[in-house]
Amino acid sequence: MAGTPFYMAPEVLKANYSTKADIWSLGVLLYTLVSGYLPFQGSNNTDVFDRIRNADFHFDHEEFDIVSKECKDFISKLLVVDVKKRLDGNQALQHNWFKTYAEGKLH
Repeated sequence: MAGTPFYMAPEVLKANYSTKADIWSLGVLLYTLVSGYLPFQGSNNTDVFDRIRNADFHFDHEEFDIVSKECKDFISKLLVVDVKKRLDGNQALQHNWFKTYAEGKLH
């Protein structure tokens, strides 16, 4: 295994993945940037991998109190275990979070 396990998509753990694995990693990165926390944490790699496989994350950190509902929705649509239901790059760019931000409604 190479790389940081915290950013790995569930399908990477099975060694069968596409560019949508990068979309997952984008979700992890965005979650981390807006909160300061990694979405999938554990005391060891096994715990982290279990949380990744189940998309076991939450928005309970107080830092998320000021994060827009559009941003949290976007993260939730990036961190989807089922690759067929996860946004692709074009769909991600069409998400309401980008549209709202482009219109200047988010700070």
